[in-house]
Amino acid sequence: MIRPEYVELLKQHRADNNPEWGGSAVRNAGDHIVRWLNRRKDIVSVLDFGCGVGTLKPYVKRLTARLDLEWHEYDPSVPGKDVEPTRTFDAIITTDVLEHIELCSLDETLRWIREHATRAQFHHIDCNDNKSLLPDGRSVHLIVEPMEWWLDELEIPGWTLMYYANIMQRKRSRERHSGTIVLDRCA
Repeated sequence: MIRPEYVELLKQHRADNNPEWGGSAVRNAGDHIVRWLNRRKDIVSVLDFGCGVGTLKPYVKRLTARLDLEWHEYDPSVPGKDVEPTRTFDAIITTDVLEHIELCSLDETLRWIREHATRAQFHHIDCNDNKSLLPDGRSVHLIVEPMEWWLDELEIPGWTLMYYANIMQRKRSRERHSGTIVLDRCA
């Protein structure tokens, strides 16, 4: 799914620049995920795909009323979280992850997510360029596209769009664009 050479670049970027890299999930989508999971009692098993350092898990566990929630984490660039799951999950969550996928691996990655999510997908996507660079000189955001582009990429038979938000914020006198897409598997 993700090229081994790219995984090594991600590991090197994490080691060289920021061992805590990958901790924006709570800030960017945490409250929304908590509300969503509190409403979705049919979702018990969750995979945080591209979990980074894992800040979302304790946040969600602390703020949801869900004692039954079974939380799993996967990030190929984080030791101890780098074993690709083989099982399915009720929901797969990606927060600030898809824009980091190499375009040549995006279709395969999205296919893997569809095949391993049995009920729902939750995607929060950053649509901006990032000044942080990988060791090979590329921006860490390899896919910089508007949310409408992501809607087209995620629109596939068998899944229904349940929620879509296109978010614009002004930070340090610049516009920042991101968004959330939630999909449910058709019955």
